[in-house]
Amino acid sequence: MIVLICEAKADNMEKGLAQLLVQLHSAVENFATTGPNPKMYGIVTTGTSWRFVCWTGSLEDPTIYLSQQFSCNYIIIYC
Repeated sequence: MIVLICEAKADNMEKGLAQLLVQLHSAVENFATTGPNPKMYGIVTTGTSWRFVCWTGSLEDPTIYLSQQFSCNYIIIYC
């Protein structure tokens, strides 16, 4: 299983998602020899917002699943 994680710069989730899709495309190109229709996963995060991606299929006919955007608002406690 291949998982890519991409940090969205300047809290721009759309640009981070675009960057992740380019990385997934490149990974599919590089790992196409491992078998037909590889399945790859990706995560885009700003640190507090998260989106999850699943790429299945070939470069010519991919199926891309995008999750909704999740928020993780955590509290930092200093000891």
